[in-house]
Amino acid sequence: MKYDNIKIATAVVALVSVVAAGNAIAGDTYHADVFIDTVASEARGTTYAARTSSNSVERIDCAVGAYSTGSPYARCFATDAAGVFKECYSYSAGIVAAAQSVSDYSAIWFSWNATGTCTALQVNTGSRFLP
Repeated sequence: MKYDNIKIATAVVALVSVVAAGNAIAGDTYHADVFIDTVASEARGTTYAARTSSNSVERIDCAVGAYSTGSPYARCFATDAAGVFKECYSYSAGIVAAAQSVSDYSAIWFSWNATGTCTALQVNTGSRFLP
């Protein structure tokens, strides 16, 4: 009988360990402050981290619009905690489409060239970017 109690106690400890470990990794989140690399000409961060930062200057977002001629465009903006501001614009259909997918809880990465044109835009939206 003593052997069975030890087996039961061992099983309970193992089960509690698995449940605790499962809770530790469940609900993975990722929030990144706005970071601007002027040498590599790129900016990245999450909209949630920028919105909830302890400073009042951080931001990262994209806007989409169109002219009366029907030409759609996208502009992406970033300001880091130090107040460094960068933006880029694009008429590329792919970049415009990517900018349209930005949500309240997105991770954004964009790059630009010497003329201020966006050369790439990546938008990640998913459960890990929620609060």
